[in-house]
Amino acid sequence: MLNFIDQIGEWNPQLFRELKGRLKKSHVAIALFISLAPQLFILLLQFESNQNKEKYLNFWQPEEWRMVFISFNMIFIFTLLVGGTYLIINDLVKEERDGTLNFIRLSPQSELSIFTGKMLGVPVLIHLMIITAIPFHLFAGISANIPFSYILYFYLTLVASCILFYSFASLFAIFRDTDFKVSKPWFASGAILIFLTISASWEHFNIHYYYAWVRMFSPMEMNNYLFSGLLNEHNSSGFYNLSFLNLPLGKNAVSFLALYLVNYVLAIYWVWQGLIRCFRNPNATLLGKRQSYLLVATFNFVHLGFLMHGNLTNQQDFITEIIYLYIWNLLLFLALLGAILPHRQAIQDWATFRLQKKPSDRVLLKNSLLSELVLDEKSPGALAIAINLLIAASFVVLLILMKGKAYEYKGISLSFIVTICIIFFISLIMIYASIAQIMLMAKNSKRNSLATGTTATAIALPILIGSISSISISSTDHVDSTLWLFTVVFPYGFVDTTAIKVFSVFICQLAILGLLNWHLIKQVKSLGESATKVIFSQVKV
Repeated sequence: MLNFIDQIGEWNPQLFRELKGRLKKSHVAIALFISLAPQLFILLLQFESNQNKEKYLNFWQPEEWRMVFISFNMIFIFTLLVGGTYLIINDLVKEERDGTLNFIRLSPQSELSIFTGKMLGVPVLIHLMIITAIPFHLFAGISANIPFSYILYFYLTLVASCILFYSFASLFAIFRDTDFKVSKPWFASGAILIFLTISASWEHFNIHYYYAWVRMFSPMEMNNYLFSGLLNEHNSSGFYNLSFLNLPLGKNAVSFLALYLVNYVLAIYWVWQGLIRCFRNPNATLLGKRQSYLLVATFNFVHLGFLMHGNLTNQQDFITEIIYLYIWNLLLFLALLGAILPHRQAIQDWATFRLQKKPSDRVLLKNSLLSELVLDEKSPGALAIAINLLIAASFVVLLILMKGKAYEYKGISLSFIVTICIIFFISLIMIYASIAQIMLMAKNSKRNSLATGTTATAIALPILIGSISSISISSTDHVDSTLWLFTVVFPYGFVDTTAIKVFSVFICQLAILGLLNWHLIKQVKSLGESATKVIFSQVKV
């Protein structure tokens, strides 16, 4: 074992460090005992539940082995994802607290090598427990007459889910949020436990295309898809009717597995983008502006693929799809505000560098202000958010052109109404982005909480005012819905209002956006000028 560990050290020093510290004889013995105990317990339970003593003299029937196999599936999923996530986050938080993570940052190893070592090495005892149980698991599956290919599909899904959850756990652990007061290991593992518990019951619900991609992050769904028919007369997984880009990928296990793994790969890719950026520089934003454009395009393409199915046959289905697409994009852009908007120091560095450039350099395309606002990660992020909004809007327009041209609402083209909604969505998100960027430039050390709280207030307060106003005038014959146009649920504002009022609200939003950006520009210039004065004063001294 020691020679084997030494060979691993030549391939991955971080994995060597983790294995050497954890593969103690006593720890390995306990892990093996814990792995073998459930196997023995399940065998005894099955023997006890079987009333016919002669049956297990002739060996168990496939139905009984299926119960054993499914039981081990659940044990594998919960142990690996909940336990492994807890151990990884706890280890990284401890190393950050002790200062040893800074030494790892200074090592010549790549981020891939370091975190691969962490993900394989930190939960190595859990991995050992699972590996020890795999022979018995395979034997139970084969005895239950389960196709061997299905067992392999389950293992592939389990491995992919471990990579995703462990990657996300690593990012969550190293992301420096000083305002996060809850224990990170318990918070993350508890959230995953709840997610897996809820997803275990999803097989009883029909699959809806609006959130199919979320359900596919749980290995429980693949477990239900492959094996739910073993214990019931019919297969209860709704994913058999799933299609993507109108292709019936759910009809075949191989095509469905491919879609499942692609969903995992996309998520893993984006988590690793943030992981690589934040590991070497904990103060960096989660994503760069270039990356955000690709993320928004990928996110909307995936949704469009799920929504482009043959079951869309009436106006109500189309409206429902637009609503869900709006909700997911709203959540995406609120997350994007925290992912790409730079903080005070980064903007100050950019503004100072911008002021020190020669006028002749500023007019060059690659050095122009427009180019820097679009691509430079230290420049204010409002324009990047606007570009992302246009990218998302293009996918909605594509959906309208393909599915919604023939529909009307109260004599008005539904395509026109959705276009107006897109314009309102863009203006609202730009207001929230400007507010968040201004708060992130504050001198307050709690600027993260300040930006989150202020943006949340800007979202919630108009809804609260609109709700109170609606209740207070509900006794009248006419309820004007114009106030809802100032909220994130602005589509309800179009129910009972006039075109003049809609236009007036839009002009009001543009005025608010203009004032916020005027203040933002003024604040950026002030930061750059003050930093430049300090630099010149130090040079003179």
